[in-house]
Amino acid sequence: MVMNNKLHIDLRLFAGILVLTLVLGLALGVLIALELRPEPTTPTVTNPTEADPTENAPTDTAPTDTAPTDTTPPETSTGPTLPPNPFDSDDFTYGENGYLTTDAGVAIPGIDVSEHQQHIDWEQVKASGIEFVMIRVGWRGQTQGLITEDTLAQEYYAGAKAAGLKIGAYFFSQAISPEEAIDEAEYMLEMIRDWEVDMPLVYDWEPISPTDRTAVVDSALLTQCVRSFCDTVDDAGYRPMVYFNSFLADTLLQLDDVKDYPFWLALYTHEMDYPHAVEMWQYSCTGQVPGIALPVDLDLWFPESQS
Repeated sequence: MVMNNKLHIDLRLFAGILVLTLVLGLALGVLIALELRPEPTTPTVTNPTEADPTENAPTDTAPTDTAPTDTTPPETSTGPTLPPNPFDSDDFTYGENGYLTTDAGVAIPGIDVSEHQQHIDWEQVKASGIEFVMIRVGWRGQTQGLITEDTLAQEYYAGAKAAGLKIGAYFFSQAISPEEAIDEAEYMLEMIRDWEVDMPLVYDWEPISPTDRTAVVDSALLTQCVRSFCDTVDDAGYRPMVYFNSFLADTLLQLDDVKDYPFWLALYTHEMDYPHAVEMWQYSCTGQVPGIALPVDLDLWFPESQS
């Protein structure tokens, strides 16, 4: 009995050791397998709906290693082919009355006015040496584009005419089509139908803000507007004129395309250094004239420049 019991115990001990050995061996195998297994790689995911923002970005210069060599000499811009300005920059001086004058040619002093100058004593204006006036008859709004009458235009005409001044007129345009420019010209012609006009009827188109309705007007469209207005005035038997400043002429208004009409230049200086001939020069927007309580634009008219 004792012998059999011992044998039974030994057998159980052996079996336990065998099971433990197998378990340890299995565990060791698993560990070795895990150690030798290659690490997984993370796949690159590309979003097909979103492009690289730098992929199509423009560059400042073309690559020099692939750009062909151009041996053609660059073109030189000669600017508008217009008659040269006959005056030198030092031809003008201020006279005793405070207006510019010159001995280099005929230069007639004048003013241009709108309702902003309020009521005017035209006799005092005439007595101060002013010989002509350009009267604004109306204007088009810069946002809605509605045409509005200058509330003092008719009063200005009556007073200036009675004082013996030469009279012209202008319309402040914000036209964005040739049709609107024609409407403006026809409006002006209706406003002055009973006037005795001695001076030109002027198209004054100016950009006010890049957010206004005129932002759509490019150089070609502005040329069309100018020509449409001026041709309408000319067809009615009056003399048209185009008002501009040097910035407008340099950036948008192509003078060569409208050189059939005389020019009225806004250049606020006492030196006439503009390269092209003009018929009228607005040289100040802060002029002081007897009979006018507020600052006013001062002008010179060069009648000898008429073609």
